[in-house]
Amino acid sequence: MTREQLRVTGCGLLVTALSLSLFGCQFPSTTDLVSPSATHNPQPEILSDHPESGLPRRHISLHSDSANSIKIIAEIADEPEAQGRGLMGRGFLPAHEGMLFIFPEEAPRGFWMKDTLIPLDILFFDATGKWVYGVTMIPCEADPCPTYDSHGPAKYALEMRAGFIEEEGGGGPLNMEIENANNMSP
Repeated sequence: MTREQLRVTGCGLLVTALSLSLFGCQFPSTTDLVSPSATHNPQPEILSDHPESGLPRRHISLHSDSANSIKIIAEIADEPEAQGRGLMGRGFLPAHEGMLFIFPEEAPRGFWMKDTLIPLDILFFDATGKWVYGVTMIPCEADPCPTYDSHGPAKYALEMRAGFIEEEGGGGPLNMEIENANNMSP
C-alpha cells in the first residue's frame, strides 16, 4: 500500500470514529433489554369484565401446604343476583378460570347445581382465605337438587371446573389470596 492510500484509509477511519462519537451508537441500553413483565410492577394487570356474564374479574392465588402456588382468574359474584345465577347455563369453563362468590360475612354456606350443565369443584374459604372445605358437585338432573355444604363458616366460595382440587391441589387444602382485594365490595 502506498503512503497516499494509507493516508486516505486513515482519514476514513477517523471520520467513522468521529461520526460514531458525535451521533452515538444505537445499541439498546440494558433497561431496553428487560421486558416489562420481568420488572416489578406494583400495579396489577387490569382484567376486562367477563364477556359472557359481564362480571368483573380478579387474579386469585391459591397456595398449598407444600408451597405450590396456582394462579387463576375468577369472575367476582358479590351481589345476590350474580350469586343466584352463578355458572348456570355454561357449557364450558376454561382451565384456571372460575367464579368467586364473596359474602358479607362468614357463615355456613350451601350450593346446588340447578340448571348447571357442567360438573364443578367448589372450594370454601374463611374470611382470611384459609381453606374450609372442598368437594366436586355434579349437575342436577331432577328436583330436589342436592345441596353441597361448606362444613364450616365460609366467606368465600370458589367454583372451578371439576377435577381442579385433585389436579392442582393434590386433593388437599389450599389457601387463597385475592389480588387487589381492597377495591372490592363486601
